[in-house]
Amino acid sequence: ERQQSIEAPIEGRIVRWDVREGSSVKQGDLIAEISDNDPALQQRLREERDAVRERQEASRARVTAIEDRIAALSGSKTSAVAAAAARTRGSRDRVRAAVEALAAAEATAKTAKLNLERQQALLEKGLSSTRALELSDLEAVRTRTEVDRARAAVSAAQSEQSAASSDAQRVGTDMKAMLQDARITRLRCLVLL
Repeated sequence: ERQQSIEAPIEGRIVRWDVREGSSVKQGDLIAEISDNDPALQQRLREERDAVRERQEASRARVTAIEDRIAALSGSKTSAVAAAAARTRGSRDRVRAAVEALAAAEATAKTAKLNLERQQALLEKGLSSTRALELSDLEAVRTRTEVDRARAAVSAAQSEQSAASSDAQRVGTDMKAMLQDARITRLRCLVLL
């Protein structure tokens, strides 16, 4: 004599009633037959499940590929940073060599200047020839040119050293950014799993 609400786990249309108003029913008795509104629902749900599994497998494969890329980038970073450091050391050595060459050129120019002054003094006393003075003057000009060339070499070597240092920093920063990007991509793929 109590009214009861009846609910079905699926949506559908009632095809047949097996009870009438006032009928007595027990647990497990058939009350009605329902026809599913979407008879292909189970097939569609299986297909959706299979598609989700395929996407998960694709994500796992992508994670593996990204992990391989991270390992390769880590090795590449080590090599690139070592190469950049070697270029920086080489440029530092070229600066040192250019500075030493400049010091040698300046010493030679100083000697040539002293020799020119000595030849002028000797010529004034009549103890040297004009030709010796001219050769001394020519040597002084040549050594000043060598000093200018050595200064230019020092400047070029210093510029090269600065560029190599900047390149070394850029290589390290670029590789760090690439690794970070790969790690973030990996995390995104893991979240999808």
